[in-house]
Amino acid sequence: GGGETYAINSSHAISANVILYAQWEYNDQYTVTYYANGGSGSTVDDDSPYYEGNTATVKVNGFEYFGYVFAGWNTQADGGGTDYAAGATFSITDDVELYAQWEKDPSLWFGVTYNGNGHTGGTVPTDSTEYLSGSAVTVKPDVPVRTGAVFLGWSVTQHALVTAAPGVVQLACLL
Repeated sequence: GGGETYAINSSHAISANVILYAQWEYNDQYTVTYYANGGSGSTVDDDSPYYEGNTATVKVNGFEYFGYVFAGWNTQADGGGTDYAAGATFSITDDVELYAQWEKDPSLWFGVTYNGNGHTGGTVPTDSTEYLSGSAVTVKPDVPVRTGAVFLGWSVTQHALVTAAPGVVQLACLL
């Protein structure tokens, strides 16, 4: 506020009762901000801003990301910074950005394996992509060959019977 300031160990003449009030200069204030990093929703730090030197507590995740499970917080989006778990504490000395880290939920990611089902030549495709449940999968263009048979396409059963023309039954390859 206003008025005269008295330094520690300074001397001053007194002529009445005096109340000396402590004077403060506040430390800098810093924020902790949470980012979904691909997810959606919100995680808010209601305690932010913090004064420099105060202790911040990492919040519980409030974000969601279909196909993924939350794996913690990191100071860098790519996970190359410092990891933090919910409930962890740290002394705040600067603004902090925490990015949700995600791992694939194995119950929602699938692969496609092609089986030539007795093929004798040509090419059976390979596909190393992991597909999120509900994603569209484009069947690979490679075609296997089987002596004495005509390739009709792929099936999810090994012995699918496909009729190509009246009275002619042909075997499709497995998907």
